[in-house]
Amino acid sequence: RWYAASVFPGKEDVAERHLRMQGFHSFVPRCEKTIRHARRIETRPAAYFPGYMFIALDVALQRWRSVNGTFGVRSLVMQGERPLPVPSGLV
Repeated sequence: RWYAASVFPGKEDVAERHLRMQGFHSFVPRCEKTIRHARRIETRPAAYFPGYMFIALDVALQRWRSVNGTFGVRSLVMQGERPLPVPSGLV
């Protein structure tokens, strides 16, 4: 199942890399964003949901609490004491 995690602003890449090193599969949906600044036009990837990412977890088998201590991650979106799964078909 997929779960949402809140990440620090602009730290999606850092959080994704550190989660991968811990063995978690994460997903940050991105689109191309055009930025104009000082007569320059630049296209770069930007997150569809800034400040959030999705992580595939099996809460019964994996140590999901370590996600909250991962560099770049604020916390999993919780419902009480357990992570709240994302509705099926969203990711």
